Parts: sequence; structure tokens; C-alpha cells
Amino acid sequence: MAEGTKVQQILTTTPEIRESFERELPSRKARKENIANMPEACHNPRCGQLQARATLKTCSQCKSVYYCSEKCQKENWKDHKKRCSPAGESPAELPLRLARRSLGTERLVDYLTYMALTTWDLHKDHNAGNGQLLEVVCDVQVADIMAHLSRALSGQGEDENAQVCLNIEQVRPVSLDDPRVPEHISRTARDVCRGMARVHTPNTPLVTFWFTVSGGHPDAAPPSRPRSPYESDNEEARARTAEQKDARRKEKQDEARKNWERQCAEYKSKAEIAATVNARKSFTHTAMVQAWQTQNARDRSYEIVVSATFGSIKEERTPDSMRQQFNNFVRMDKKNITRLRAYPNP
Repeated sequence: MAEGTKVQQILTTTPEIRESFERELPSRKARKENIANMPEACHNPRCGQLQARATLKTCSQCKSVYYCSEKCQKENWKDHKKRCSPAGESPAELPLRLARRSLGTERLVDYLTYMALTTWDLHKDHNAGNGQLLEVVCDVQVADIMAHLSRALSGQGEDENAQVCLNIEQVRPVSLDDPRVPEHISRTARDVCRGMARVHTPNTPLVTFWFTVSGGHPDAAPPSRPRSPYESDNEEARARTAEQKDARRKEKQDEARKNWERQCAEYKSKAEIAATVNARKSFTHTAMVQAWQTQNARDRSYEIVVSATFGSIKEERTPDSMRQQFNNFVRMDKKNITRLRAYPNP
């Protein structure tokens, strides 16, 4: 296809689906109230008192840790200053900033809760997730997928300034004692669970999410060695002498190795940046599974998903299907009511 060719796109939706979706969107006031009322533990390890987030003081620099008093903040400063850095310092932090905002939207919190519920089958054993975190690996992806595909099909390069939106890459259970989990993360998670223990029941188990940034999905990792270059068999190739064929083969091998080395360097760099961000800025959120959610999981193992193209579809409720529904909800919010879209280079 010639460069610059315009690609026709056909998009389908229905007023009913759009109206149903918009009813799920929270107002700005509701989002702020939901976040303000979330339970949070004082980050001073000698305290750990549990309060609503709005009643706690926030570190003025990183804006990601909370204290019940100025005294607790001063006591913890020697430890906290090792990882404290200004909020928004690195573009790599963008997925975590958006993930924090997502907790203000009840529907998205429901999807997260079902990810945990189905990971550990908490409707069968409410203690199955004890001592564990559900790691929510976050990234961003181009918000306007159709515009992105249109550019690719018409031979244009990627738009580095295109708007992006929050995307959950994967979810996986992790032990609180896993060496990847920073000490302050496991300590805070334990403090919050201890503070909330008296209010939950077998029908309302506690789950703790650990939000991290992606260091590169394993499926996207470069191969262990350069792939063998493709050998052409057209007329021009057949007409070459043996020396010319050897020279061409070596040229292709050198090109393949350079591409492989570049991919390895990019993948390694992303992993190193993610490790640094996760050590400093990853965060946890503890939620109580509601009784209606555990009952719903006992009553049926599937969701009815309504599609403009395929109508009503029965879909098994799994961590991955809930992850996809979370991402679909974010993508459908084209007006950015939930504030989960942003520009990578503001």
C-alpha cells in the first residue's frame, strides 16, 4: 500500500451499549470521594494506624506515602528519603499515576476484585489469598487504536505524541515474602490487612493489589539469539554468483544481529527502568470483596458481555477475562471522564 494512502475504517456501536456504559461512569465528585474514603495505613512502621486516605498527611514531594501525623512523618523520614523522588519525575511512572486514578471508578474496582476472586477462588476458600498480593502489571497503550492501525496500514510511522490510556498487561499472585516485593510494600499491606481484619467475614475476604509498571511482557522478549535471515529465491537472487550470494548472506546476518542487539538493549533498558520505578513508586490497595460478589461467583462462573457486533456473549469469568473487560472499559471512555487517558510527553 502506498505511503499516505487513506484507509477506510468501519466502526460499530449501538446507542444502548453507549448509554449503558455511560451510566457506569462516575462523576468527578464521586471519583474524588471514592479515593478520599479508601483505607490507608500510616507509612510509619512504628504506627501503621488505619484511616481514610483523606484524613492522612501526604509526603509533599512524592505524594505517594501517607502519615497520620507530622510526628510519624519525621520518624519515618530517614527510611523514606532513600526512595522519595518528585511525583511525575519519569514518564515511566505514568501507568502508576493512572492506576491510582482508576481506584476512583467503582466499576473498575469491581473488575479488579473479580480478578482476585477468580485467581484464588475466594468464594470457595476465603483464606486462599492470605499472605499474598495480586500484582497488577500496568502499562499504557495508544488510546485511539483505529487511528494507530490506520497510520500503520498507510505506511506512516508511530505518532510518539499520541494520547495513551491505562492498560493492565497481566495479573499474577505474588507472596508477600517474594524478594521482588519491596519491604515497605509488604509492611504496608500487612498493616492495612491487620487494621481491616475486624470488619471482614468469610463472605467478605480481603484482597491486596500491588500495582507495578511493566518491564516488558515475556512474550515480547527478543529471542535468545538472532533469527536466521530469510533467503530470497527470486530471479535476481538465483542469478548471483556464489561469491555474491555469500556476501549477501553475510550482509543479512549482520543486519539481523544489529536488530537483535537493539531489541535486547531496549528490552533490558525497559526492565531496568521498571525495576527502579517499582522499588520507589509501586503501591498497594486493599479492598474487601463484597458479599454479593462472592455470592455471584458461587451462583455462576460466567459474565454476559454485550457486543455491538456479536450481541450477548457468555464469557467465563477468569482473571484474564476480567482484565480484558477492565481494559475495554478504559478504552470506551473516549471523553476521558475517568481521567485514565493522558499524553506521554505533556
